[in-house]
Amino acid sequence: MFKVTAHDGLARCGLMVMKNTSTITTPTPMLYTRRGGCLFLTPDNMDKLRPDAQMVQINAMQFIHLPSPDIIKSFGRSVHHYLGIPSWPVFASNRDPTMAEYFAAKSSSNTAVYANLYTGGTQVTPERYMQAIAALQPDMYVALADEVPGDARPKRVGQSVDRTARWLDECIQLHHTLQQQQQQQQPAAGLPQPDPQLFAAVVGAASEQERARSAKAAAEREV
Repeated sequence: MFKVTAHDGLARCGLMVMKNTSTITTPTPMLYTRRGGCLFLTPDNMDKLRPDAQMVQINAMQFIHLPSPDIIKSFGRSVHHYLGIPSWPVFASNRDPTMAEYFAAKSSSNTAVYANLYTGGTQVTPERYMQAIAALQPDMYVALADEVPGDARPKRVGQSVDRTARWLDECIQLHHTLQQQQQQQQPAAGLPQPDPQLFAAVVGAASEQERARSAKAAAEREV
């Protein structure tokens, strides 16, 4: 849930209430990480950045392979504990803001994103992406998106909007399926079941028309 607390024209401040009832004031910086590690900062020094920093950002793509979802699952707890930052809310994106892992020699298809990871290029389907999300158990995450450069051709931009909307539907369906599976595998034992908040990605490169179409498609879904 998001509540506006102040605004000035189109600029606004707000309060984001997560499913675990903790709150995040916005706008807020997120601490950047590489494979879950906050560069040059140990967990005790990270705490000194509060309350200005309220959240940690990770790239879910970096947990597709080495460490894989199976490795994270075998640890037995969420990524918060795996990384040694149990008190920090974690936001999982589908890309690293400092890397151009999507813009490779090979292009994405209608069924998967082609991403350059540390172990090489690979096809990431919505199902494979959601397996990583299920293992990580972040507080919030972004659905898989087909991102393109700002100068991409109009046809390719429109294609990315269509794919992103279709993959959002798949991520929503997989989200509910994985939640049901976790409830069956982990019967009620007095512990809350992880239920991360799903966010939609808005794409469209530099096209105002396509970005509006992408935002409208996202607003029509339950995210």
